Amino acid sequence: GDIVNRPLEESVINSLGNQGIGPKIFSTDHKTYRIDEFIQNSSPIPHDALKTEAILSQMIPVLVSYSEIAPIYRYSFSEDPNEKKINVEEFKENIDAPVKTTQNIYDMCMKDMCKKGLSKLDKFIKDARMNNNTDKEFLMKLDSISTFASHLTEIFDKAFPQSGFFSLNHNDTLRLNLLLKDEKILIIDHEYGGLNLPGFDIVNYVVETNFDYSPSYEFYPNEIDLKAYYEIFVKFLNAFEKSEKHSYFVNSEEGKNEIKKYKSFEYFTNLVILDNILWFVFALIYFDYEKIVNGKSFNYFQHAFDRVTYYNAVKEFIGMEIEDKVDI
Repeated sequence: GDIVNRPLEESVINSLGNQGIGPKIFSTDHKTYRIDEFIQNSSPIPHDALKTEAILSQMIPVLVSYSEIAPIYRYSFSEDPNEKKINVEEFKENIDAPVKTTQNIYDMCMKDMCKKGLSKLDKFIKDARMNNNTDKEFLMKLDSISTFASHLTEIFDKAFPQSGFFSLNHNDTLRLNLLLKDEKILIIDHEYGGLNLPGFDIVNYVVETNFDYSPSYEFYPNEIDLKAYYEIFVKFLNAFEKSEKHSYFVNSEEGKNEIKKYKSFEYFTNLVILDNILWFVFALIYFDYEKIVNGKSFNYFQHAFDRVTYYNAVKEFIGMEIEDKVDI
């Protein structure tokens, strides 16, 4: 909760509410309460419908609309490599934007969240040793998680462009945050809304089709299809390019060059890697040895391991002859 920008969240929610693709806020003090519009006769998108043409044809414009409620921003890293700060400035885009922010998800992820998560992992390892846990499968998973965590900064630096542009993203487009009402998609739960690399939301969406969290937690590694996901991603970018509100950016010389980069398979797979880093770190934050081994909470340990598994699947795929798998 300490990383959530509540005024930004309210601006995003009300902007979407005005477009009819989300509930409005009636009242809030940004600290202790929020009263939202109740959406009657709605339910999350069924898991088996997520990759259907009927849903994707609606999902893509909804996510483009999300990006349109804020300007495009230019970003660059601090010249001090130890500071790891991302400097953000508004691109000179001539749009009437209800939402303006410099908050970006990766500053939060690779600083506060990462520091907190790695601290929780250290304690988790100590608790496992103290309890003399000798379960082979548990120790194998813990070793895999620990190894991935030890290379986290290195993996992030390779996947994240050191300069470029941000757009507004929801950053948590799993199906439980996407409601169907009268065959129309509404988007809710904007705690992690903030600036991110263009296209992150649609990548997060397709990655999340390989997970489910209700009524029970499931991971479907055998259903990962990066070639199909890339085609969906390009469809999103084509719609993003046609956005009137982003036309100033898209038609600028810088924007044209960026769009070409976005359409590369390398950019797409880097977004998939960054998505798994983000939610791996999020899982670490909730590591609690007693609760997890005794089944008293959601199994964030298993989820962190599944994120590592996903990362390894991506690395294996791009290590193959990509031209045989993807028409770039």
